[in-house]
Amino acid sequence: MRQFPCEFPGSGKALVYFGTQQCVPCKKVLPVLFELENIYKDVVFMACDITDGNYGSQACRELFEIRGVPTVIMFNFIDGVRHEIGRISGLVSKQKYIEFIEKE
Repeated sequence: MRQFPCEFPGSGKALVYFGTQQCVPCKKVLPVLFELENIYKDVVFMACDITDGNYGSQACRELFEIRGVPTVIMFNFIDGVRHEIGRISGLVSKQKYIEFIEKE
């Protein structure tokens, strides 16, 4: 999983995980996302620790309107322009993530 921020695709889907290292539900979500990353090769998977000062946690939370963790946002990039097409907040099942990726 790429560390966010990184270069976004010019076109295509990107799934960005927002969480913290201290968050117990976040620790449960990450292995599921790593597994799905190996299945959905057409989706770029990225992770952002919102407590990491390298990116600026406050700016990150505000820019993407992160109200709780874990939050997973699916973006569609068209000619380099980011469009949010869905998000999941909180701990959900692997099947819900599969449905989320395939639906979007």
